[in-house]
Amino acid sequence: MNHFRFSRGLALLAVLLFTTLGASAAPRSVRVLCQGEVPAEAYYYDGKESHPLKLARGQFTAPFAYANAHFALFATPPVFDSAGRLQTTPMAYVELPADAPQALVLLAGAPSAYTTLAMPLPSSKGAQTLTLVNLTPVELGVGVDKATLQLAAKTAQSLNLPASDGSKVARYTLRVAGKNGDTWLPLAMSNLTLRTDRSGLLVLRQPSAATGANASSGEKVAWDVVYTPGS
Repeated sequence: MNHFRFSRGLALLAVLLFTTLGASAAPRSVRVLCQGEVPAEAYYYDGKESHPLKLARGQFTAPFAYANAHFALFATPPVFDSAGRLQTTPMAYVELPADAPQALVLLAGAPSAYTTLAMPLPSSKGAQTLTLVNLTPVELGVGVDKATLQLAAKTAQSLNLPASDGSKVARYTLRVAGKNGDTWLPLAMSNLTLRTDRSGLLVLRQPSAATGANASSGEKVAWDVVYTPGS
């Protein structure tokens, strides 16, 4: 994953490596899920040509084939000089999970500081499975009813949910704590209504820095918790 604040030189070097050295043996299927401020359209480069990609907050893009080990997304079609060197800085850049035939790229934040995280795409039929995504800068302890896990900063991990009564939706209690040194501080508690016939994604993001809140402070704040059923 990457908190995308590269200098222009580092960004161009990263994408130069991606275009020349990052080819995989076979294409994989990639989808992008957006949270936050995103343009209506972005572009990716498949090693031969650029392609437009429709983006919308809270929506999955259509799946597309992609054969490189690294994924870069551009605000405008990438431009190359006469020697084939890339001249366009990407808006997002991330290494895709190895050996995953289907990958999901989460693009979150705003143009000034996107967070980009890649993970294997959860199966759309993974009943009672929830993939938790921690977009905060601290380790989180997350509980969904009696199921719990510890989630490092800027990572994702799947959690097997307690069995439901067989209905297509189930209600659970979400508890979130942040680690501050050796102490766990309670940060949030809320009710969740989840689909049980699909795997889902639950994105945990601390409030905007403009509010003065910090994930490790233990302040009582309204967290940005976004649930997306698998598509």
